[in-house]
Amino acid sequence: MITARGLLAVAGGLVAGYGALLLVTTVPPSSLLRVAVWMATAVIIHDMIWSPSLLGLGTALARVPARGRRFLQGGLVVAGCLVVVAVPLISRQGSQPRSTTILLQDVGRQLAVLLALVALVTLIAWLRQALRDRRRGVLSSTGRSEDGTRSQ
Repeated sequence: MITARGLLAVAGGLVAGYGALLLVTTVPPSSLLRVAVWMATAVIIHDMIWSPSLLGLGTALARVPARGRRFLQGGLVVAGCLVVVAVPLISRQGSQPRSTTILLQDVGRQLAVLLALVALVTLIAWLRQALRDRRRGVLSSTGRSEDGTRSQ
């Protein structure tokens, strides 16, 4: 296992080095500054906004009962992925010529529809599991059965 990890680390380093070489040799120097600014901005957004937000959300989700938490987490992961993909499209909307771009679509409205669908599917999945558990008499996280009686 240690050998495999070492080989993967070496392979990753070689690929990163090749990418850096391509970046330096094929990208014009004026664009390198923009790439550096973009990379610095990505690190700042990740470390100062994204990670703390996810930590806070994780802490808040700890208060949700276990049965519902996994469905909520799954829905939030899917919703987060959709938002990450849509935000650049929304911010660039209208910036391209009308005939050559997909950015003519109303991405904000489409995102809202997709998020509503994710919420609906998440709710349906949770309800399905709750009904299944009720039929089986599975206890909730409070130690009581669904009808409120205490288990022995």
